Amino acid sequence: MSSLRTVIRLNFTFQNSKVFSLKRIALLALFVAVCVVARLSFTWIPNFTPVTTIVLLICFNFGLANALVVANVMLVATGVYLGMGYWVFEQMLCYSLILLIYYFLLKIGFFRKLLSQMVIAFLLGLLYGFLISICEVFIFRINFFWIYYSAGIPFDLMHASGDFLFMLVLSKPFAVLKERFVKFDKV
Repeated sequence: MSSLRTVIRLNFTFQNSKVFSLKRIALLALFVAVCVVARLSFTWIPNFTPVTTIVLLICFNFGLANALVVANVMLVATGVYLGMGYWVFEQMLCYSLILLIYYFLLKIGFFRKLLSQMVIAFLLGLLYGFLISICEVFIFRINFFWIYYSAGIPFDLMHASGDFLFMLVLSKPFAVLKERFVKFDKV
C-alpha cells in the first residue's frame, strides 16, 4: 500500500512539475509548428527563412532550453519532409552553438535594443554559414576551406539578411507573446 502512495505521489509531482507543464509543452509545440511551416514556406528562396530569427526570439523571450528544444525538433521534423541526412545533425549542432552564443551575449547584457538585436542576428546568420562550412569540410575532407567557404558566401549573406529583416518584423509580436505568457516557466 505504501508503494502505491509513493507512485501516486511521484505521478502527482511529475504532473505539477514546472519543467513538464502542459502550458510549456503546448507552447513549444506551437513554436515548432510555426517554425516548420515557416521553413517549408520559404524553401523556394535559398537560405531566406524566418526560422533562425524565430529561434533567437524564443531564446530571448522564453529561455535557452526552450529555444534548443524548438530548434532541434523543428530540424528533425523538416528533415523528415525535406530529406534526412548527416546535414540535419550538422544543422542541430550549429543551431545549438548559435543559440549558446546568443544566450551568452544576452547574459552579459550585450544588447537589448532592436537595432543591436538585428545586427547580432545578421552576424549570427553569417556565423551559422561559417560553422556549417566547417562541418562540411570536416566530413568531406576538403583541403581548401576558404575556397569552399567563399563559394557559399552569397547564400550566407542571404541567410544573414533574412535574419536581419525578420528580426525587425518579428520582434514586436514576440514581445507581445511574452507579455501574454508572463507566467511561462524559463528553464
